[in-house]
Amino acid sequence: MACKNCKSHPVIKLTNTNISLCKNCFIHYFEKKVFKNVRKYDLLDDCKTIGVAVSGGKNSLIVLCLLNKLVKQRISKNVKIIAIHIDEGIKNYSEIASKTLKQFCKINQIELKEYSIKNKKASPEIWVRYLLNKKARELKIERLATGHNLDAEAETIIMNQSRKDIERSARLGPITGFQTEKKFIPRIKPLYFILEQESEIYAKIKEFRELKNPYLADSYRENIKKFLNEVESKYPGTKYNIINSFLEILPLLKNKFKTKIVSCESCGEPCSNKICSACKSLS
Repeated sequence: MACKNCKSHPVIKLTNTNISLCKNCFIHYFEKKVFKNVRKYDLLDDCKTIGVAVSGGKNSLIVLCLLNKLVKQRISKNVKIIAIHIDEGIKNYSEIASKTLKQFCKINQIELKEYSIKNKKASPEIWVRYLLNKKARELKIERLATGHNLDAEAETIIMNQSRKDIERSARLGPITGFQTEKKFIPRIKPLYFILEQESEIYAKIKEFRELKNPYLADSYRENIKKFLNEVESKYPGTKYNIINSFLEILPLLKNKFKTKIVSCESCGEPCSNKICSACKSLS
C-alpha cells in the first residue's frame, strides 16, 4: 500500500486509521500532531523558560528537538529551552547517555545541565524526580517537559488500576502537578498522543540513538507494556481508547482527590506527607 498523500513508498501504517505514510509525510504528520497537542493544552503557556527532562533515550530527545524547533518558529524569541539530565550512575548506560546528550545539545545550541544522584543506595526513580523538580526550580524553569508518550500514559493508568491506586491517576494528564504550589514545577507531555511505534519510526528517521534503561528490563511496567501491545495488535485503537476514556473522567478524579501539598520536614521540598519519598528512601 502506497503513501496516502503522495503515493511514495511508506515507512509506517498507522494502526488507528489504517493509513500508510512515506518518510516525509510521516514527519509532517508526527510534528503536526505534537504541535497540536502543545497548542490544545497550552503546554507552554506564556513561559519564558521551559525545561526538558532528558534521559538520553529517543522520546526525551524527540521532545527536546521539537520544542526547540517550536520555540524558534514562534514570534517571541525570548523563550529559553534548558535540557536537564540526571545521571543515575548506571554503568555503561549513564556514560553513553551523557555523551549522546552533550553532542545533541552542542549541535542544536541548547543549554544542558547535568546533575548526579549522590546517594547510590537511594531509589534512582524517586531521586530523579526529586532532583528534576529541585534543579528546575533553581534554574527558574516554569514548566518541565518529559518524554512520556501515549503508551507510557496508558501503561500507568492500567498499573494504577491493577494496584487499586486511583488517587495516583488523578495526577496524570497532558499537564500535571500543582500549579498553585510555587515549589513544584508543573510537568508537560508534548508526546501525550504519540504512540511508541510512531516515536520509534520518527527517531529512526532522525537517527536518534535508542537507549534503554537496564533497570526496566523485567519490571512490572514492562509486563504491562507487553500485555497492552498484544491487545493493541488484535484490537487496533485500544491504547487511544484507554487515553480518551481516561481524559473524560480525569476532571472527576482531580476533584475527588485534591492533594494537599506541604513541605518535607527533612529537606523542605514539596510533598503530600510529612517526609518526602526521597528522604524516606534514605532512612
